[in-house]
Amino acid sequence: GDVYKRQAIDNSQPRLHVMFFTAGWNPQCTKAEAELDEISNKHLDYEFYKINSDVAPLAPKYYGVKYEPEFIVCCLGQEMIRHTGLNLKLLEYKLDRVEKHFRGIRFWEGTAQYEEFQTSFNQEFELFEKEFDNWAR
Repeated sequence: GDVYKRQAIDNSQPRLHVMFFTAGWNPQCTKAEAELDEISNKHLDYEFYKINSDVAPLAPKYYGVKYEPEFIVCCLGQEMIRHTGLNLKLLEYKLDRVEKHFRGIRFWEGTAQYEEFQTSFNQEFELFEKEFDNWAR
């Protein structure tokens, strides 16, 4: 029972992501990657993605990444913070701050994921618009 409840609570929170931009030629990226496993094990509320700029050269351009290693922290697809360089203690501090901010956010009851929340909100807004249009006529 408790596991299911915990999962239901987790699914009601916004999704947090960390995009780690790396390059094979950069020794700082190798160091950062070695420490990132430890960081990702501490921050279980985040999903971590490794993007190799050598393999996907358009991705850094799309996100405006100019230096590797660079970390972009997103919530619901929106950039929250950006961290460049090897100071991973500072990255952890930033991850903690974002996590604390979003820990208290809950979606409406009955909406397990953001997509469901967005659909529900859009349906209610359309209903409101129709009612308002009928009233305004």
